[in-house]
Amino acid sequence: RRAEARMQPLRLRLGFGQKSAGTLTLSNTANTITASTIYVGNSNGANSTGSSLMTLGTGTNVIAADTINIGFSKSTGTLKFLSQTAGSPGTVTIGGKTTTKANFVIGSNNGTSTGVSASGTLDLRGHAATVTAGTVWLGVSNMTSGGGDPSGTIHFDTGTFTVDNLYIGMKSGADAGSVANGTLNLSVGTFTVNSGGAFTLASQSTAGSSAGTLNITGGVFTSNVDILVGGGSSTSTITLNGGTLDLAGNDIGTSVNPINALNF
Repeated sequence: RRAEARMQPLRLRLGFGQKSAGTLTLSNTANTITASTIYVGNSNGANSTGSSLMTLGTGTNVIAADTINIGFSKSTGTLKFLSQTAGSPGTVTIGGKTTTKANFVIGSNNGTSTGVSASGTLDLRGHAATVTAGTVWLGVSNMTSGGGDPSGTIHFDTGTFTVDNLYIGMKSGADAGSVANGTLNLSVGTFTVNSGGAFTLASQSTAGSSAGTLNITGGVFTSNVDILVGGGSSTSTITLNGGTLDLAGNDIGTSVNPINALNF
C-alpha cells in the first residue's frame, strides 16, 4: 500500500505545540513525502509531554523537503528506521522540495529560554541512504536564560551524505549555563562537505559553552573545506578509529583556534 503525503501549506508537523508528541510510521512498501518544512518534535515555546518519532518503512522512502527540523524548543524528536542492523530492508532518499537540497536543524532550543534540553536525532544506520543537504546544524543553543543543553546527533553508515555547510555544536545568546552539544557518527558509507561551503566544529559566543564531536569508525569522511573551530568556550573533538578522513588539502583548526582533541 502506497503512502503519499502532500500537505497544504506544505508543512508536516509531528508533536507541534504545547504538551504534544507525535508518531508517524510509514508503510513498508513505497512512501513519498513532499513538504516545505517537516517538524519532528517542536513544542513551539511551550512545554512538551514526550518524544516525537518518524519511523521510515522497509520499502522505499523519498523525502523532498526544504527544511527538516528534529527536536525543537523543549521537545525530543527522532527520525529513523525501525531497525539499525546492517543490511536491514528499506532505503531512503532525502533532498529538497524547491531545490535539490534539504536543510536540517537537529536539536535546537530555537530561542526558547528553558531548562529543558531539546534533543534531535537522525539515525539512518543499517539502510542504504542518499542525503543531499544544503546546511546541517547539530546541537544549537541561542537562548538568553534557562540553562537547557540542546543536543543534535546524526548516525550514518550506508550510502552517501553530501552537505554544503556543516555546523556541529553551536552556542550563542546570553545564557551562561547552556551547553550546545553536536555529534556526527560515521561508521560506513561516505560523508562529504562540499567545496565552497563551510564546516565549523564547536563554536561559542557571548556566554555558555559548546561541544562538537566527529566520530569516524568506518567509511570515508571528506571535507573539501577547512574544518574550523569557532573559538570561545568550546570543545572540539575528532576521533578516527577506522575509516578515512580525507581533508583534500584543507586544514583542521587554526593557530588561534586549534582543535581540542584529535584521537586515533
